[in-house]
Amino acid sequence: MEGDWEFYPRVFLSESEERTGAMQTLKVPGIWNSVLGSGEGYGTYRLVLQKPNFVEKDQVFGIKILDVATASRVIWNGKLLGSSGTVGKSRPESDPSYVFQLYPLPWREGTNELLIEISNFHHSKGGMWEPPYMGEWNKLYKESEADLASSLFLAGSVFIIALYHFGLFYFRRTDKGNLTCPHFQYQWIS
Repeated sequence: MEGDWEFYPRVFLSESEERTGAMQTLKVPGIWNSVLGSGEGYGTYRLVLQKPNFVEKDQVFGIKILDVATASRVIWNGKLLGSSGTVGKSRPESDPSYVFQLYPLPWREGTNELLIEISNFHHSKGGMWEPPYMGEWNKLYKESEADLASSLFLAGSVFIIALYHFGLFYFRRTDKGNLTCPHFQYQWIS
């Protein structure tokens, strides 16, 4: 879903019916710093989609949203699908989160509206860093499961290597170098 999106700076469209005025066009993926003057702020990305002809009646589609800065809320045809963190109009109102999101999309005939409301008061660059992905639900879900499995395998491997180095240090306490590897592994994971 890369390309030009409507962007409404300093407006959450789910709270307002206004669809005109300060609308600008932004490229996704990208950052909004040039529009808002900095990475801090909030706004709504809007995309209007026509139901594709190849989508069958019982076919379930989904949307996968990876990285946005730093809290987001996803709305499809006026219905809240979910959120990552808490969007807000100020730093105290918002709570950042970098959790990817995966939601089923029930297409309706004709036009469909996707809103992604984002607030960022915790990072120097704001906006949609990665484009959302849309596709068949089963494929997106399996891909997400495979990503999770590979991440868990990598984290487990690093943990086992750290345990090995702690074991080396336990038996050879004079060699402090064995503690540097687990320390750097912990820093890398967190």
